[in-house]
Amino acid sequence: NSIVLVHGLGGHPMDTWTYAPPKLNRSIFWPADLLPQSIKNARILTYGYDSDPVHFLNSVNRTNIYQHATNLLQNLSDERLEDPNRPIIFVAHSLGGILVKDVLKQSQDAKYKAELQPIFPSTFAVIFLGTPHRGSDWVGIAERAATFAIGKNDTNILRSLKVDGSELQRLVDSFAVMLREDAFKVHSFIEGHGITNIPGFTGKIVEEFSSVIGDAAETRYVLDANHRTMCKFSSKDDDNYAKVLQRIKAYI
Repeated sequence: NSIVLVHGLGGHPMDTWTYAPPKLNRSIFWPADLLPQSIKNARILTYGYDSDPVHFLNSVNRTNIYQHATNLLQNLSDERLEDPNRPIIFVAHSLGGILVKDVLKQSQDAKYKAELQPIFPSTFAVIFLGTPHRGSDWVGIAERAATFAIGKNDTNILRSLKVDGSELQRLVDSFAVMLREDAFKVHSFIEGHGITNIPGFTGKIVEEFSSVIGDAAETRYVLDANHRTMCKFSSKDDDNYAKVLQRIKAYI
């Protein structure tokens, strides 16, 4: 199996998944420090991209999300040339889940690019951590994610964002069709607590209604964590790690 981790807005291929409190003299990057001990014989990959909120969300260049997804699809396909049909489990945090949805859609539609086609049928499961799946106010959802990424409620930046809600809704709708076709398993982890350390902002980045797909095939669980800490685990005995690990193991 391949386990592919995709970070969200303002994220990083290592930092997003790293527990590093000030008082601890070492950090825990759980995809390398915990997961290989818990699951043997799996390829574990983390993907990084330019997740600056302005670059990612601005619809002045509507191709941003699509292009990031295209790059991820191509890079992942290149990594799998020796065994292109190896099963995949995606683990995505926040808006990284939007990228994964677009990757699967592009792979499914890749009629004339044979090397990109195996990603969709090889995907066995997608695990979402605080990913917005639905909502009538995509602009508001994106602005909260941007506030989280920036670390402050910067009205100038938020005003400059030109969020394409119709593009986000398109990905939601196409993903719903895949689920109805029973193409893969899906699990959504929900943030149980709001963020408290961002100036000018309190509350959950992704509200519970938005962080569940609402499909009968979906399983879900509320983690004892906020949007930032839901993907950082202190040890193999961390309760949240145990819950995420149980899901991954269920799909292997």
